[in-house]
Amino acid sequence: MKREFIIHTGFHKTGSSSIQATLSQLDMAEHDYLDWGVANHSGPFEFAFGNYDHLAENHPYRLQPPEARERKRATFVAKLDEGIAASRKPRMIVSAEAISKKRNTSSARAFAEHLHPHADRFRVMSYIRPPAGLMTSTLQQRMKVGQNAQFPPRIRYKEKIASMRDVFGEDACEFRLFSPAALEDGDVVIDFARWCGVAIDASQVLRTNESISLEAMGAVLLYTRHGQHKQNYQGAAIVQHMLLARLAPLGKTKFSLSEDLVAQGKVRIRKDMRILADMFGAEALEEQPKGTVLGSEEDLADVGRAQVDGLRGIATALRNEGGGPGDAMDAALERAERAEGTDRRVAALVDAIKDKCKADRDAEIAQRAEARRAAARSQRERMTS
Repeated sequence: MKREFIIHTGFHKTGSSSIQATLSQLDMAEHDYLDWGVANHSGPFEFAFGNYDHLAENHPYRLQPPEARERKRATFVAKLDEGIAASRKPRMIVSAEAISKKRNTSSARAFAEHLHPHADRFRVMSYIRPPAGLMTSTLQQRMKVGQNAQFPPRIRYKEKIASMRDVFGEDACEFRLFSPAALEDGDVVIDFARWCGVAIDASQVLRTNESISLEAMGAVLLYTRHGQHKQNYQGAAIVQHMLLARLAPLGKTKFSLSEDLVAQGKVRIRKDMRILADMFGAEALEEQPKGTVLGSEEDLADVGRAQVDGLRGIATALRNEGGGPGDAMDAALERAERAEGTDRRVAALVDAIKDKCKADRDAEIAQRAEARRAAARSQRERMTS
C-alpha cells in the first residue's frame, strides 16, 4: 500500500534523540515509526544509501573488505523494505539527521527514489537552531568525539536547506525555528508529534541528554592537546563514550559562547544569516548568553586546569573498583603525577581513565566471545550425547 512518509531531518542539535526515543516507543493510531533496527535512522540510512568515505579509518565498516560492506548495505536495504511492508498504517515516520548533511545529498535522493513506489506523499520537517546555540552545541559535539576545538565553531545552514528542497521539493519541506517561543508548548518533541498529527502530552516525552559539561570539556581539551590519542582501533568510539560517562562527576556547569565569538561566527555565514532572517526574522535569531560565558579557547583550558583533583579522584576510584589491570592503573597514575605542568598532568589523568575504559571494553568483548564458545561447546555435546 502507498502511504504518507513523514521525514524528520534534524537539523543538528535540535532534540532529535528525544524525538526518536519518544516516537519509536509511542503507540500511535495512524502512524508507524519505521522499524529499521534502531530509533535513530541515520546509521541505517548512510549504510544503505551512502558511501563509506565519511567514516573514520578505524570504523568497523571501513575495516571490512568491499564485498562484506556491500553485503551489509544490502542487509540495511532489505531491513528498510521489511519495515515498510510490515506497516498497515497510512503514515510512516522516519527520523535521520544524516539525511540533511550536505555530503549526503545524493544519498538522500537515492533514499527518496527508493521510497517513491511506496509513497503517495512526502512531508519533511527540519528544525533550525539559532546561531549562538548551534555554535555552543557544535563545540560540545566536537569535544565529545575527540576533535580539536574551534572558537567559534563553523556552522552551516544554506547548504542543508537547499539540499532538502532539492531532494524532496520545496512544497514538501517545512523549516521551523528551534526556539521555545516557536514550538508548541515550548517543546520540540511535542511540536513535531503534533505537526505529524500524533496526539501526545508532556508525560509521554522521553528525554535524552547527551551533553558534556563545561568541566569535562576543559579536561578533554587538554587531553586533545597533550594526550596519547590512541584512537586507531575497533571500538574507539564506544571507548570515547565510556570516557565521557566516567568524566561526568567533574561537574554539571552549563556554558555558552561570548557575544563577540558568536558575532565572529555569523560574519563567516553572511549569506546563511540573510536566508534565516528572511525565513524567521532577524530578531528571532538572537539569543543571550547563558551560564558560564567562554570568550576563547584559553578560557576553556583554564577550566580544564582546575580539574586535576577531580580527575585524580575518578582515576583512583577506577583503580580501586577492580575488574581491570590494577598495576597498569597504578603506573598510569604515577606517570600523571610525574607529568610536567598542569596541562600535561590533566592529559595524563584522562589517558589513565581512558585506558581503563578500553580495558573494561576489551574484557567485555572477551567475556562475550567465551560465552559464545561455551554455548557452541554445549550444543555440540548435546548433539553427540
